[in-house]
Amino acid sequence: MANIRLAIGGLDDYPDYVASLMPPIQRAFSQLGVNLQLIRGPRLSSDPANTNSWPALMQQLDQAARNAGGNFPAHLFITDTAPSHDPTINGQLLHRLRGASAVFFGAGIYEPLGPRHNPALVSQVCMHEIGHLLNLTHDDGEPEPDGPPYSSAMMQADEREQQPVPMAWQAAAADAQARGEPALDIPNPLGIYPFSTRYRACLRAAAGNAGRGTEIVT
Repeated sequence: MANIRLAIGGLDDYPDYVASLMPPIQRAFSQLGVNLQLIRGPRLSSDPANTNSWPALMQQLDQAARNAGGNFPAHLFITDTAPSHDPTINGQLLHRLRGASAVFFGAGIYEPLGPRHNPALVSQVCMHEIGHLLNLTHDDGEPEPDGPPYSSAMMQADEREQQPVPMAWQAAAADAQARGEPALDIPNPLGIYPFSTRYRACLRAAAGNAGRGTEIVT
């Protein structure tokens, strides 16, 4: 089991709202050997996109990581706007070296009701960005080379949403069973998408090596 500290920070009460949605995400990772330990991250007084302060914030993380000398947490920031002010961007990996991603509540994906009326969608975006923190990349909608195609947590939103969540989990559970993997624990409530075959293998392998000098978060 690999223990990964995840600091959730951001604007207003956004981090607390996201933290309340995290248990199914934590269970989805834990069954693959990754224990997400939630801690309180930095609270922001203004949106970094509006004050052009994302670079300064990343520099602060750099300095804090150097001062910590190891075991520095990954960071998930919850703000309103992407650094580019592009409303089609709902999440973004900001700093691969220090492990920092952001989720943007002002993105068009949550219209017209807003993120608080779309908890499943918020959970999906958060899980996707946490996957990036663990070095997972986009599936890019490509089908599994030796397994059934189904929507994965690491597909981009417009691709994964082409298949309903229950159907994706049914296919993923059948795929895992056919491969002799441990049975997948389907989350409840059923809001997030499963990981694809190769990413389940990646996470299990990285978690298994975590105690022997292999870092999942880079």
